[in-house]
Amino acid sequence: MRNEAQPFSLSTLILFEVLLFVPLLFRPSRYRGLVFFPLLFALYYRIINSTTGSAPSDWSLALAITPQLFKVLDVLVLTNAEKELRRVDALEKNPEAFGAWRKLCWAVELINTPRGVGWNWEVPYICYVGTASRGYPTLLSHPPLR
Repeated sequence: MRNEAQPFSLSTLILFEVLLFVPLLFRPSRYRGLVFFPLLFALYYRIINSTTGSAPSDWSLALAITPQLFKVLDVLVLTNAEKELRRVDALEKNPEAFGAWRKLCWAVELINTPRGVGWNWEVPYICYVGTASRGYPTLLSHPPLR
């Protein structure tokens, strides 16, 4: 007998979404990702193996949460978000010095930004904001290759 998929649990999805940004509220540590990422992956596995009762809804749910899991992997495990990622309009502001509410807002925005780093998030102390060395207009300013 084949195992049937468990019914979809909204509480599991809410817990998954909350655990996407909660790790960023703690002090930066290399163990932060090791603690939270396995828990997130277990919740992801449970959500993916459940069913809403409709195949298109199941696909939509999987397509919505899979990029979020990869983004959290990048932010928690591969980079030190507090030191390496800043908003373009606030490159000089250090997220490590934020209060609880402001850091919560920073973390939620970082995780839920659909365009990601390079659009409105950048690495601080690299002078490419507003320079001619980056962006679409530079493609038009160079002569075509012959």
